[in-house]
Amino acid sequence: MVTRGDPSEDELVFSAKGICSKKENDPIRRNLESYFKSFAKAYKQILEKQEREFFGLRDFYRLAFIVIWFTSQVMISLLILACLSFSYQKCISPLCVEMFGFYD
Repeated sequence: MVTRGDPSEDELVFSAKGICSKKENDPIRRNLESYFKSFAKAYKQILEKQEREFFGLRDFYRLAFIVIWFTSQVMISLLILACLSFSYQKCISPLCVEMFGFYD
């Protein structure tokens, strides 16, 4: 049987970034990166306070995945709303690049 100690906060942040995207310039990763450290810190606090390991790494990974998925859906919805508001005109492109990191 292979066992491993609890991951450090830095390892958890690294994992959350990897779940989000391998590209450092990904707009979703860029917008969420500041939250990953808070997720990792909260996970470590919960892990230390529980009597037996009930919340594990799988729960941390699931949290990261759900937040990333939800954020991507919100960003796509905002982009669609912005495009609809401007009747899909080309002038929306600079706004999309600035807000979402999306390109033509």
